[in-house]
Amino acid sequence: MMRLIFSHIQKTGGLQFYSKIIENYGRENVLVVGSKKTGADIEPKELKRLNISQTYRLKCTKAIIGHLSLVECENSDNLMEWIEKEKPKVISILRNPMERVISLYKFINERTEHPLNESIKDISFQDFAFKMPNDIQTKWINNRFINGQFVYVGNILLKPKLFRTKNVTEEFGKYLIENNMISSYPGLKDRNQTIDKNNKEFENKIIAEYFKSGLDFKLVNSLIKRPLVK
Repeated sequence: MMRLIFSHIQKTGGLQFYSKIIENYGRENVLVVGSKKTGADIEPKELKRLNISQTYRLKCTKAIIGHLSLVECENSDNLMEWIEKEKPKVISILRNPMERVISLYKFINERTEHPLNESIKDISFQDFAFKMPNDIQTKWINNRFINGQFVYVGNILLKPKLFRTKNVTEEFGKYLIENNMISSYPGLKDRNQTIDKNNKEFENKIIAEYFKSGLDFKLVNSLIKRPLVK
């Protein structure tokens, strides 16, 4: 069975595939990275120095999924050893950065249990957006925009196959099925709703101008025929 690393950037529609990947590989063979408060096996910060039980768990792992950046992969000697041995498929999903930030703001605001909920309770969306790094997705997959084009600067074994959020269930799902990583598409109840393009926050020209000059839009534009921002 093909080994897998699903580097899931927050609010890009990837959560719907977790259960299908776990169902396909078996829970004992999937290492979920993220917050232990929400059921993950290991926190990203723990990857840099695994204890004995975590090291053993990694050796038995066939798929790694969760909020794990490729930079964090490279900083973990144990994980790179697993990658060199297993040579997994590395995949990630990208989203229009404006949509992603709006979705993240709403997600944190609506969940009182979220660790950042209290800190943004009195912050407007505009202030929240301006505090967000506009090239966070670029850094997550370890690319750099050099001389007018994106250059992958990470370990060649971690060069990811990228998908965009639009039609992600069909395009990404088809890829996972073809590579025997899942056996069927997620059900409708598992799918994240995409943002309404008529949302007045999305039309905020000040915020749009800020992101227009950022690396995130260059990254997303490089993946599609019709640029999101000209």
